[in-house]
Amino acid sequence: MADLGLRLRGQTLQATGWRFKFDRARTRLGCCSYSPGRRITSKVISISKPFTEAYGWSLMEDVMRHEIAHALDVDERMTTDHSETWRRWAVRCGADPARLYEDESVRLPARFVAVCPVCHDRAEFHRRPRRPAACAACCRRHSGGRYDKRFRLVLFESEAAPGKQLGLFAP
Repeated sequence: MADLGLRLRGQTLQATGWRFKFDRARTRLGCCSYSPGRRITSKVISISKPFTEAYGWSLMEDVMRHEIAHALDVDERMTTDHSETWRRWAVRCGADPARLYEDESVRLPARFVAVCPVCHDRAEFHRRPRRPAACAACCRRHSGGRYDKRFRLVLFESEAAPGKQLGLFAP
């Protein structure tokens, strides 16, 4: 953050109010968040600690450069997106200007798996669901799209699926 800020803007990103943190995200690699408005008060770049631990810095360095490009774009335009203006910043930062990391091999395993007791379709969850859900396909097919407890998903811890059943969603 310091080096790219100095090289591209003449001052570190920290000097313009940006701070860095690791987060617990399991479905995205990084994030550049700020409070929009006439005066931006909160500026945070975060990257996923679980992804960093799983894939190492070689992958996450590009993610960090991607997020720094967003920060520089915010400082210049008071907003950011994946437009041509942002892409120019990404190239200057040495990041791949792709909007999302699209490689399917870069993902974290889900902690939970829910299985339909009728069609056996599976749904993955990174967090334990708070309330019961039913198989959408079976509800559409057999109940006119309305919730039907006959198709209530059965939840398992992903390593144990379909062995160790958890209480939530059980009929």
